[in-house]
Amino acid sequence: MTEPEAAATGSEEPSGAPPPPSRWRRWLPFALAIGLALALAPIAQRWPSTHVVEIAPEPAKDVLAVSLVLGPAGEDPILSTQWAFPPGGASDRLRAEVRGPDGPYEATVVVERVGQAPSSRTHRLELDGSRLVTLFAR
Repeated sequence: MTEPEAAATGSEEPSGAPPPPSRWRRWLPFALAIGLALALAPIAQRWPSTHVVEIAPEPAKDVLAVSLVLGPAGEDPILSTQWAFPPGGASDRLRAEVRGPDGPYEATVVVERVGQAPSSRTHRLELDGSRLVTLFAR
């Protein structure tokens, strides 16, 4: 078709410039990002994070040893650690870092004291994003 004929019929050949994107094509990346975020939200709750568990033996001056076994409630432990001290040398606060998902955990603390049988206590705790949980061991 020649140029005068195209002008007369009102149709022109493309000039080489791309057409403007449709609304659908413009918003598609945003819609995909929102959909991906919504799909990953439940999984993100199970991603491991670092939590600090602190044991406060009371009174600390009588403590010879402390052991901690920590794991998700009803599952195998993910942390097992022990501290030993000379008589009168125990710290007021003992810290252990654990990396695991947020949720319910069980912590068993065994404390050995001078002249006493070891005492054991199981604590149920919730690791929910707060970085420090303190367990009191008497």
